[in-house]
Amino acid sequence: MIDLGQYQQASFRGIEFHVTKSRRRSQHRIDKKHYPFAKRGRVTDMGVDDFAFEMEIYLLGNDALQRRAALEAAFDQIGPGPLVHPTRGTISVVVESVYDDEVFTELGVADFNVTFVQAGDATGPVARIDTQANLLIASDAAQKSTTAAYNLDIATADDPSKIDYSKALKASIKLFQYAKNVTPAALKASAISMGEDIAIKMASVGTPALMNGAFGVSGDLATYFGASPEGVSSFVGTLKENSGKVWAAAQDNVGALSSLGVSPQISSLSQRFFAATSAPNSSEAMNAASVGQAFYDATTIIAARSVAVTRFDNLQQALGVRDTLTQALSSAASVTTTDDPMKNAARSQSLRNLRTAVSRDISERSTGLPWLASETPQADAPARVTAYRLTGSLDQQIATLNGIRHASFVPAAKPVLYLKDGANE
Repeated sequence: MIDLGQYQQASFRGIEFHVTKSRRRSQHRIDKKHYPFAKRGRVTDMGVDDFAFEMEIYLLGNDALQRRAALEAAFDQIGPGPLVHPTRGTISVVVESVYDDEVFTELGVADFNVTFVQAGDATGPVARIDTQANLLIASDAAQKSTTAAYNLDIATADDPSKIDYSKALKASIKLFQYAKNVTPAALKASAISMGEDIAIKMASVGTPALMNGAFGVSGDLATYFGASPEGVSSFVGTLKENSGKVWAAAQDNVGALSSLGVSPQISSLSQRFFAATSAPNSSEAMNAASVGQAFYDATTIIAARSVAVTRFDNLQQALGVRDTLTQALSSAASVTTTDDPMKNAARSQSLRNLRTAVSRDISERSTGLPWLASETPQADAPARVTAYRLTGSLDQQIATLNGIRHASFVPAAKPVLYLKDGANE
């Protein structure tokens, strides 16, 4: 005979009911990627999903309507609650969905179809991904693929194997002119001497030397702005669309790139036609265009690398950097910098991977950051007076939070951000 003592009275949040049928649902989280003209894509098993219990339950008795109301109220509560399963014991679950059936030829009965999802005791993932390390790895990969994905015309017309120092020097000087326009102070050396140094290196290694120079300049810029949250925000701000100086430098020259014509060429390997870009511009104009975009690429990648080692102070600050940087990476990834389809695809993909790494890292580390309140002052006042009126304390750096140049002068009619804690109402 069956030992009925093995079975428990079913209940949820202390309200008892009977079970007609229970089904446990278990499934894996599968990530599928598909590629053009490939027979098979990439399938990644991301682990077992949370268990779910689909149960058909009912209440029976003269007080069925009253107990139904109590059970419905239990279902509507937010958060996990204890489910006593007839054969699986007590499980912490969250209600996913509830359907109730009313059959008026069967009075005194209340039927439900409920799906419970097992919650357990964990409030988050057990194993955390090191998003900062992933971001640094992605930035290194982006720098490598970007450096290899530029075509600069630095050869002489008579002998393509020799470097034309005039072209190389002009491209180098153009790079440092952009950098000097971003910072009010000069960089570590003059534009001419740094340009000459890179031009000499280009005699042995060619285009990658100028690209390495672009990353060197961007690294100097990052150092200039500083490693603080405010410094990183200002550095990333140079990439902001329609207002950032590095963005303007790229847009000033990217027209030459965007005006490239597409013409069919025959591959020396496959002997098949493929689409390639042709340059109607002079080689020096093309170099200038490439240098502008290279400066933008390098600054974007260095800025992303800076994010990995920056602890932000508030949520607005972190999200502002994230949104500006992901937009900059999307913009950079959409530009064609070489007529080699493999190198261009590698560059674009690495920049998109870096965009994903930036978004995940900042989003992951921003969870506990405070959200700043905002108020628009009706009259000009010193920052300390404004801080005390809004927060009841003189500790908050209102001028720093809002980028106010003169701490003794907080202008009226402009929103002021502050941490709302102990405000002096």
